[in-house]
Amino acid sequence: MKDRVGYIGARRHSVAAESFNPATITDLEPVVHPKSVAQKLRLASVVKPIFIFRSLDEIQLRRVIDAIKETPVTKGQVIINQGEDGDYFYVIESGDYDIIINGNIVGSYAGSGSFGELALMYNTPRAATIIAKTDGVLWALDRTTFQHIVLRQAFLKRQLYENLLSSVPLLGSLSAYERTNLADALGSHTYEDGTCIIQEELALILHEPRKASARAVGRTKLAVLDVSSFERLMGPCIEIMQREMGRYRTQLLETLGPDDIRNNPSLAKFVEFEQ
Repeated sequence: MKDRVGYIGARRHSVAAESFNPATITDLEPVVHPKSVAQKLRLASVVKPIFIFRSLDEIQLRRVIDAIKETPVTKGQVIINQGEDGDYFYVIESGDYDIIINGNIVGSYAGSGSFGELALMYNTPRAATIIAKTDGVLWALDRTTFQHIVLRQAFLKRQLYENLLSSVPLLGSLSAYERTNLADALGSHTYEDGTCIIQEELALILHEPRKASARAVGRTKLAVLDVSSFERLMGPCIEIMQREMGRYRTQLLETLGPDDIRNNPSLAKFVEFEQ
């Protein structure tokens, strides 16, 4: 028997997509179950790394944490039962729990961890039974709240980023599938007024120092993509995108004019302007 903070072996082996269309639902009235600051911080540290919550921004994560409900349990209580439908995701606040498959104990949670997250995404029977070995406290998030907060926000984020990516000339050659994958990989970052923002497209393609920078005017929220994700997702497209850089040269000439470009050595080299 194993003590695991996050037991993976007991997770279901196959899943079937549930019929759920985020576009058909409206926003949910915020659900708030009171918690101490320490409890919120603990929940955030447990929930944020879980893959289904990784794309949430600070506001959305806070809504999820607000909606999780404290659930005391007693020794011997069955939390989830193998073969039954799953409706909740649980975070362990305290207590020990056995993981049982087909009547055999295959692992346990010792005072921390989480389980049941896939039940929030898929309509499939529980793959294991979880029984409390001791009295304890769990935090529970129901599937309806998850669908409204997480799935709907992920759907709206994808729509927003796909529209944004469609407006970027350098990415005009991407297929709809490639654009969707890129939209799902984008994160967000907020810059305060006056912060220097570095424009990264050319640096990512050429692996050279950046050709230009921008500065935030007012509080600014940007979609961002790290270098490794860019290369993993865009590697096959880089040759095409390099050809698209001709548009940048034209835009720079039209926007700045030859005199400004002459006075900026980096831009002059990029545009290949004959001085």
